[in-house]
Amino acid sequence: MFLPTRKSSNPKRCGNWFVLPVILGCLSALTAQRAFGINDCRGITNVSDYKIAVDDVTPPPATGTAPASTDIQRLTAELQTQIEGIAVEEGGAIIAVPCSGRRPTSELDFSRLVVETLNDNNVVLEIWGSFEPSAIPATSGPNARLQFVLVPVRYYEHFLNNSQAMSGVYLILYTPVGTGTALALFEKSTELRASVALSMALKKIKEGHNELALKYLCKAESSLKQQNSRIPKPKRDALLLYTRDLEVLALTNNNKTASLLTEEAKANICSAPVR
Repeated sequence: MFLPTRKSSNPKRCGNWFVLPVILGCLSALTAQRAFGINDCRGITNVSDYKIAVDDVTPPPATGTAPASTDIQRLTAELQTQIEGIAVEEGGAIIAVPCSGRRPTSELDFSRLVVETLNDNNVVLEIWGSFEPSAIPATSGPNARLQFVLVPVRYYEHFLNNSQAMSGVYLILYTPVGTGTALALFEKSTELRASVALSMALKKIKEGHNELALKYLCKAESSLKQQNSRIPKPKRDALLLYTRDLEVLALTNNNKTASLLTEEAKANICSAPVR
């Protein structure tokens, strides 16, 4: 790099020397996320559809009962199967976007900047998984851990509304019992559908589509009430309460009184297909 001489005291040229560090600082800020956080998922910017970002499923630490590589493949395949089922139910309105190499470690990876980018690109859910050694020696295999980020919930509630109760990040632990497997538990689970429905409901409210939001809230509430839900009860209760709060908000936005939503009226809303 050439250093300016005394003759370069032209105000315009001095201004350029002032701007250069600012530009370099901005570039550093943009690349810091990649260097010190999770990898980018470039696929989320390619299409405008609503998306589920699917990160890697990773093995546990070297210690303990390690899963076979087929376990990781089967859990990944089951994730894809459930997401494809959701996509079919939604008439293709939601698609899965694989984020190869993206391996979050905790909710701290999902800062306001990261979540805002996801939300702006219509990502309604990000999910990643891992295995961990089982604390019960008699079980047939390791535990499976799945973590869900309800992107709109984390962005609007946790960051914009400063809600500590609604972090939007949930850890689900599938612990095999006896001869069962963690994968078998996940195959029967409802957490993925509940998470997608709740996120979609909030997106629709923000977009002004309150009738659609109510239908998604019906699906979310139904899934959260399932006996086989593995979301820890305190968090599940909080999500159910939040679902009802959104129902009131959607009705209010539609100039309807929440107290008029009888069980029969609610059943009629819930039975209508989401389109």
